[in-house]
Amino acid sequence: MKKHIRAISLILILCFAAALISCEKTDHKKIAEEYAKLNKAVESGIDFTCYGEFNGAHVVMLNGVYPDALSEETVDGVTFYHSQIKSFDVYKNGKFYTLREAFDNGLLTHDNLVTLSESYNPERAGKYYTLNVIDLDNYIIERLNGTYKAGTSVTVKTEVLLDVDMIAYLNGESLGRQTAVLENDEYHWEFYFTMPECDSTLTFELSGGMF
Repeated sequence: MKKHIRAISLILILCFAAALISCEKTDHKKIAEEYAKLNKAVESGIDFTCYGEFNGAHVVMLNGVYPDALSEETVDGVTFYHSQIKSFDVYKNGKFYTLREAFDNGLLTHDNLVTLSESYNPERAGKYYTLNVIDLDNYIIERLNGTYKAGTSVTVKTEVLLDVDMIAYLNGESLGRQTAVLENDEYHWEFYFTMPECDSTLTFELSGGMF
């Protein structure tokens, strides 16, 4: 099957080459067969690009005509930017997963996502900075990453505390009081910030009430 590589530049082609060859030599035919079943098509009509293999899982994307519009998908704080409305599939052991499902099921790690992002969007590759979270009382209910790329939007979810307000601080600067959010018929609190270009520390402070 002829491989169609998105030729943005010679450098980009070289970045993808090793992953593409690896995919061709191992499971390219099997992935095409499974794609054909999934899309009710013949195998010979399936054309896809493999963007890398991680822990036996292949990150792939069907080639074809998609609407020309900028789109993104973000998983575990790592954002992938597409020039068209499309997304990755992850293939392993006869099954396809979305990028989010692959991460949630342990097929891809945070480091795998960072590596994929740096090769897929080399023009946006940047330095990742450490986020040190001081949460001695375990307020946070949804795990945060240990690192984020500068400019990444981060949402912090915490439990709801009665009769008090919570203030979050990033590097000593207040993010303001909590925002109450209803999700799955239950309330939690949220704080928001954009990761700065430096290693950062997130802390919490309670005010009001008896504590």
